[in-house]
Amino acid sequence: MKIGAVILAAGDSSRMKYKNKLLLAISGKPMIYRIVSSVITAGFTPIHVVIGYESHQIQTAVKSQKIKTVMNKQWQTGIAGSIIAGVKSLPQTINGVAIIHGDMPLLVPPTLKKLMLAFKTTRGENIIYPIFESQQGNPVLFPKSFFPHIFNISGDNGCKSILKSYPDKIFGVEIDSEEVILDCDTREDYHYMIERERIKNFNE
Repeated sequence: MKIGAVILAAGDSSRMKYKNKLLLAISGKPMIYRIVSSVITAGFTPIHVVIGYESHQIQTAVKSQKIKTVMNKQWQTGIAGSIIAGVKSLPQTINGVAIIHGDMPLLVPPTLKKLMLAFKTTRGENIIYPIFESQQGNPVLFPKSFFPHIFNISGDNGCKSILKSYPDKIFGVEIDSEEVILDCDTREDYHYMIERERIKNFNE
């Protein structure tokens, strides 16, 4: 079963106040580089990174990785446009896709592999999402049969409406780490991630 990945990296990080969060360093590597590395290691293929704002800098940050970049010229219209652009760029041969936010650098390959296994175990028929302490997290994996629904989303709501519309087709996977609910929108988020990684590296 072939599961692709769309990594969203087109936004302008407006809440970070003039800093492109995806280029900020986590343990010595740009945030976007870390998440791309984890997605590659987990075994998703192909992997398409949707770019827009400061596209050249993002491309430079991930250029050594085995991915394809997809330009979303309408990135300012909201996250939906990036999701659609990314999914439409994927080959017809895939069975599903993981929609992954570029500002979740603490996601690790074992977690991503656990979600992939759930997708395969349910024969690629269900929407798979992680759960941490009763909270719905990211990334979310969609079967190919849901692509037409993805193409109808709009604005900044992403794909949440799809999950709400098909409760009998969603399958939650318990994850014992907050990585699936941590994204980086503000400076406070970023400093929290740095501290979390410092503690993790100290304990290893």
